Amino acid sequence: MATDHQTSLLLSEEQRARWEKYVGENPDFNSKADLIRRAVEKEISNDDEEDAQLANSEAISEVQDELRQLRTLVEDLQTTVEAVEARTREPAQDIKDLTNEIFAVLPEGQDHILEWERGRVQPNTGHETEPTAHSGTLTAISNVLSEDEYRIQQALDELQDTSHRVQTVEIAGERRWYKEV
Repeated sequence: MATDHQTSLLLSEEQRARWEKYVGENPDFNSKADLIRRAVEKEISNDDEEDAQLANSEAISEVQDELRQLRTLVEDLQTTVEAVEARTREPAQDIKDLTNEIFAVLPEGQDHILEWERGRVQPNTGHETEPTAHSGTLTAISNVLSEDEYRIQQALDELQDTSHRVQTVEIAGERRWYKEV
């Protein structure tokens, strides 16, 4: 069973009269005690709300700081990704230079490769001003240029992407490259 407690307040006559007048004019309150109870509860409630708002404000501030940090990280990451994409889209200068060397040594046309396979084209026949990778294979191109096959493959891929004149054909189960003349 709940027990009620009584609390006494010391009021000036003026304050007591004001409170009684207010209670008399406002049917929401039954008595001065009702007015006091509600006023105290409202004050406590407002205080709790202010504490909650302050806590929310601090939490919001922390979230905003974290969002700013995340935004900075995302922007940095985006810059890095764009740089990597640019590097992967744009071949290195040495690969670009190698494409020119490869183009110079590619056999002229698919027929040249077929004639080479039949033994009808002889190396260094005197009409060549530059060496030719007659068979058009990756190994032949690599040997003529004394370059690593991986780098040759990168440059051939770049050539095929940028020049419609570089073509491939499969002969005897092996991929061959040639240039259209």
